Amino acid sequence: MILGDSIAVGIGHYRPECITEAEVGITSKNYILEYGNGLRQAQTVIISLGSNDHKDIDTEEGVLKLRRSIDADKVIWILPSAKIKPHQRAIILKIAEHNGDLVITIPLGSLSDDGIHPTGVGYRSLAERTKD
Repeated sequence: MILGDSIAVGIGHYRPECITEAEVGITSKNYILEYGNGLRQAQTVIISLGSNDHKDIDTEEGVLKLRRSIDADKVIWILPSAKIKPHQRAIILKIAEHNGDLVITIPLGSLSDDGIHPTGVGYRSLAERTKD
């Protein structure tokens, strides 16, 4: 299962075997409002959130609610860009560490010109790195 923002949408294109609940441009808070926080069960859950959050958006509240709604053998977080979203990245790292989740970063050489989204090669690489 793949959850989150436009980066999750992109990974979903390369992981068609996964259920994808993602929306381009969505914030962490709006993700919970729109997709709810009902129980999500899957062998592996991949999450990308925080890239659309601004300082006034409560990233921590949204991702905590989402993480509490997941029952999975493995949870993998895709970290927002360190260059653009250091605050959101720190929150996600803290939550992932607390839960024993895996964390994947987007290598700098795989970022598009906006500094947030992966390139096509970057999306393929993330999709491969999230496979069991």
